[in-house]
Amino acid sequence: MLNKEMEEMDKVFNEFSKSCDNARKACQDFINMDINEGHTYELWFLGDSVGEPLPKNRASLEALLIEARQMLTDAAAVGGVVGEAEIVHRWDVGPLDNNETVWSMSLDEFKKKEPSPYERKRLEERRSP
Repeated sequence: MLNKEMEEMDKVFNEFSKSCDNARKACQDFINMDINEGHTYELWFLGDSVGEPLPKNRASLEALLIEARQMLTDAAAVGGVVGEAEIVHRWDVGPLDNNETVWSMSLDEFKKKEPSPYERKRLEERRSP
């Protein structure tokens, strides 16, 4: 009788151990998951995509903001009067319309706007070697 009870307990503990191992693996898979996989930022200027999509992260967003500002500066310098720069977040899940504008500025807005202290600092960092 004692031997049969021990076998049943061993069976239950083994099943419990397997369940714990599966739960640990699922948790580790969740921790290792890249939530931004398939998500990108794209720069659009005057209705056209500019350059390659960049991974969705802060560094990419900052780089695209600097590039967009430079494009608006150049357009204003040559006398441009219409147009817009736009940074779009795209993700590849389901239908093709998975995108949202995260930043945009028209040439008209740009001409009226003074750079913020943060923008000035970033522009100076980019210009210095």
